[in-house]
Amino acid sequence: MERLSTDTTYTSHRGPPQAQPAVNMRELKSKAFWRAILAEFVGMTLFIFLSISAAVGSSNSSGPGQEVKVSLTFGLAIATLAQSLGHISGAHLNPAVTLGMLASCQISVFKGVMYIVAQMLGSALASGIIYGTRQEGKTVLGLNALSKDVSASQGVGIELLATFQLVLCVIAVTDKRRRDVTGSAPLAIGLSVALGHLAAISFTGCGINPARSFGPALILNDYKDHWVYWVGPMCGGVAAALVYDFLLCPKFNDFPDRMKVLVSGPVGDYDVNGDEAAAVEMTSNSSFLAANPELIGMTLFIFIGISSAIGNTNNAKPDQEVKVALAFGLAIATLAQSLGHISGAHLNPAITLGLLVSSQLSLAKAAFYILAQMLGAVIASAIVYGVKPNYIDALGVNHLNNISQAQGFGIEFLNTLQLVLCVIAVTDKRRSDVTGSAPLAIGLSVGLGHLAAVYWVGPMSGGVAAALIYDFLLYPRRDDFTARRNVLFSGPEENASPEESKLLQDGSSTSPGPIGGIETEKKTTLDQALRQVLEEQIVEKKAVVDEYISLIYLSIDGVTEGICSATTPFLLLGDVLDCLPLDQCDKIFSFVEENVSTWKSNSFYSAGKNYLLRMCNDLLRRLSKSQNTVFCGRIQLFLARLFPLSEKSGLNLQSQFNLDNITVFNKNEHESTLGQKPTDEREDGMEVEEGEMGDEEPGAPPPCSIPIDYNLYRKFWTLQDYFRNPVQCYDKFSWMTFLKYSDETLAVFKSFKLDDMQASKRKMEELRTAGGEHVYFAKFLTSEKLMDLQLSDSNFRRHILLQYLILFQYLKGQVKFKSSSCVLNDDQCSWMEETTKLVYQLLREIPPDGDKFATMVEHVLNTEENWNSWKNEGCPSFVKDRPVDDKPKRPTRKRQAPEDFLGKGPDRKVFMGNDELTRLWNLNHDNMAACQSESREFMPSLEEFFEEAIEQADPANMVEDEYKVVRNSNYGWRALRLLSRRSPHFFQPTNQQFKSLADYLESMVIKLAKELPKDLPSEEIKTGEEDDEDNGDTLLKESNDSPSMQTKVVSNQQMDEIAAKLAGQWKVLAGHLEIKAAEIREIETDSEDVDMQAKLLLVAWQDREGTQATVDSLITALNNAGFPKIADSLNET
Repeated sequence: MERLSTDTTYTSHRGPPQAQPAVNMRELKSKAFWRAILAEFVGMTLFIFLSISAAVGSSNSSGPGQEVKVSLTFGLAIATLAQSLGHISGAHLNPAVTLGMLASCQISVFKGVMYIVAQMLGSALASGIIYGTRQEGKTVLGLNALSKDVSASQGVGIELLATFQLVLCVIAVTDKRRRDVTGSAPLAIGLSVALGHLAAISFTGCGINPARSFGPALILNDYKDHWVYWVGPMCGGVAAALVYDFLLCPKFNDFPDRMKVLVSGPVGDYDVNGDEAAAVEMTSNSSFLAANPELIGMTLFIFIGISSAIGNTNNAKPDQEVKVALAFGLAIATLAQSLGHISGAHLNPAITLGLLVSSQLSLAKAAFYILAQMLGAVIASAIVYGVKPNYIDALGVNHLNNISQAQGFGIEFLNTLQLVLCVIAVTDKRRSDVTGSAPLAIGLSVGLGHLAAVYWVGPMSGGVAAALIYDFLLYPRRDDFTARRNVLFSGPEENASPEESKLLQDGSSTSPGPIGGIETEKKTTLDQALRQVLEEQIVEKKAVVDEYISLIYLSIDGVTEGICSATTPFLLLGDVLDCLPLDQCDKIFSFVEENVSTWKSNSFYSAGKNYLLRMCNDLLRRLSKSQNTVFCGRIQLFLARLFPLSEKSGLNLQSQFNLDNITVFNKNEHESTLGQKPTDEREDGMEVEEGEMGDEEPGAPPPCSIPIDYNLYRKFWTLQDYFRNPVQCYDKFSWMTFLKYSDETLAVFKSFKLDDMQASKRKMEELRTAGGEHVYFAKFLTSEKLMDLQLSDSNFRRHILLQYLILFQYLKGQVKFKSSSCVLNDDQCSWMEETTKLVYQLLREIPPDGDKFATMVEHVLNTEENWNSWKNEGCPSFVKDRPVDDKPKRPTRKRQAPEDFLGKGPDRKVFMGNDELTRLWNLNHDNMAACQSESREFMPSLEEFFEEAIEQADPANMVEDEYKVVRNSNYGWRALRLLSRRSPHFFQPTNQQFKSLADYLESMVIKLAKELPKDLPSEEIKTGEEDDEDNGDTLLKESNDSPSMQTKVVSNQQMDEIAAKLAGQWKVLAGHLEIKAAEIREIETDSEDVDMQAKLLLVAWQDREGTQATVDSLITALNNAGFPKIADSLNET
């Protein structure tokens, strides 16, 4: 598999190792590296503070209950901090874990040393805090010490094995090659820590973490047997890494590759096996090799379980039983998570026998497993016997406690029945509903059995019974006897359940008939079959890309038909891209791009968006940004098309800059070669990089020669630092430098123009004829010998000028996260305005198609302003909420009328509960009609209310202004309310300006006077506002006796009805509504549905007209456009 990267020094080769620097400067300069160191320091401080506080907080620190409390505290602290800090540093929080990762070649030596230093400092700080805040009279500080009669060598052995299981769990659950890890990896690691404490705390105090032991020892200045807590854990961590990497789950890195990781760090995120196929490493067909994990796991399990059982002298209390049950259960959960992907982690002959009866493994493998388990139990018992203190005689031997053998058999039978039933159920490949951690469920089942509970017959019988009950009663398998017998002697099909193997065998027949089973089972079968076929195409047949695409198309059709899981096409895509070289990945990704509409459909989007995102990220890690720039850009564009505009995960919300993109050039004038030789000569042996320059044709004109000295060279490339970090321009002195260098650079561009249009076109024609491709470099080539050629290149000039425009847009724009000090003065703004015009002029002068390119750049930058505004507003949703009145109203249930249950007729009487209410209710037989009676109309007419005001407005009456009723505020308020109800003049616009409410009312009184009957004295009123009166008369005449129609705004329901009737003819109406061509194109782009396009047209017209978007205006436009029937229907509504 290809892996191209210019960001690291790690590449695949088989040559001898080259000399590497002692310290990787890339890591030393990385902010992420120092953040990881800080995370280790903070995490270790919190871990030691929490755990030691629990250890010293109780006065009774010798009972099993206290041991369980301390164990759970250590385990939960590690689980919590691993979840909190794991994505930053990996959350080692233990020098033994760090050393194990170092031995596994997953971190560099420098990072390992810095991690250990940070851990020790954090431990010392936390211990000092606890010592300073301890209760008065307490001298203990959780200092680890060997128990009575435990020698130093015995302590080393206990610490080694306890740390071995911890580091083995850490490496196993964080293995990037695994795809079967379920549940929470931090929780599994935390349980592993608790397990180690349950086993070792009674003997050594349980160090398993040198930094944890170092802190209290440093504060109390007590280093007795302190070396035990360094030698044991560190050796255990190294041993776990070596056993996992070279015996249990081998990695196929050669020695030079592993040394590169140690010196320079891993590729990406600890991806030490990027060039290997993970599926091949994670499978093994040898029963003997698969038994190795059973031997190691059983040894650890028995050692931990028996150690916890015999570790406390008081073994009769209930809390000791809880401690033992927790130890056994957590041991199984941890080892199942660590070894389950290798051997299945049976760790129990009864489970092996149950799975044998369930036809899930062969007879030979079962025999090897049971032998390995027995041997591991013997080895562990011997180790415990050798390291136990002299005062302990027991070895965890099981005895019947005042019960008969038959009773013991029954108890063991039922306990093992629930255990094996749990194992078979949670590991059933036919199930797709298993959530959470299967190893944790099995561990809890073991703990449950110990809390509830001949030692051979009972468990083995229980295992067989559990398998038979599950396979034939609870969840029957449809295998015939022959198929089950084949599994017993030959083993099951790899990566397929028995019913899937049967389906593949029967698939060759011409008429297989209907397949039994539930729908989920059928989908799982087809999913596995498709992945099996893909595996054969990749590994055995070496198929071409078209065959892979055909198989993926088949899976897409299966999802559409409902016979295949929605995630299957994405799993197949991920497998193909992981196993193919980059040139073929390009073709596969073209297929992904072409089907973006399929991925966005309802059937695929929710199920596959995370798979596609992960697939694209994996591709970006493999690609080189400098050599595969176009491919990287295609991936980014695909993600932009796939995810909605409201997706914020890929946004640069805080307007951060890539400060690591530093342009390197010659800053020493004494080493400059400019001026020594002509720029158009090539030195002997000078290598010409691909894409820099080609062989010149004899008839082609030479490139323009620009006089270049070192000062121009230095100033030109210094400008890249300002483009990289525009914030410098707000500094006064930096701005002066930028201004000076920019003026000189732009003067060169202006003085030496590229005028040879014919040569440029001829060169492009040659490239097209020869089939050449444009080569793009993500990094500038800053060689002094190339300066003349670069300044003569049109693409290079455009790139530099475009940088200026982008810089100016940022400096002038409103950015939410800009500092308050980032403000430009007037001189800076005026210079940028002039320079912007100059840059656009230079862009237009650069051949070929300068005018078109400059116009396109201006359009793109203007569009970018909209995105900046959107980000400044907090990225609001693009979906507009529908107005409240547009929401469909729920139909209300009609209440039953009184006459429906009281009867009808003049003599009916409704009783309301008391005499007075009954009398009031029955005053009228139809109360609703009585309420609508004219006698209940209390609102005065305009003539009645304004009669006095009209008389006072007549100049002949000579009423002074201060005595007019319109000057009364109470009267004015009532007049406004009456006008809003009864007068159309209230809503008509006017150009007059009024200083007070009284002035406005006087103008309204004059208008009303002209409309009143002739017999009123208002006809003699004359003022100087004749023009306004004429306007009012004109408006009234144009209202066609229907003033409400004049001011009625088109509703959303009316627009929906009109849009449905217009359909595809909406463009005819667009011209009469004065909609611009650009808006029409935008409407066509927003939606392909003609009804929706018509609705968008009406919405655009309504947004532009505002309150002037009336029904009357729309009717006029419809009549002019030739839609009289639609206009009539709108008039009727």
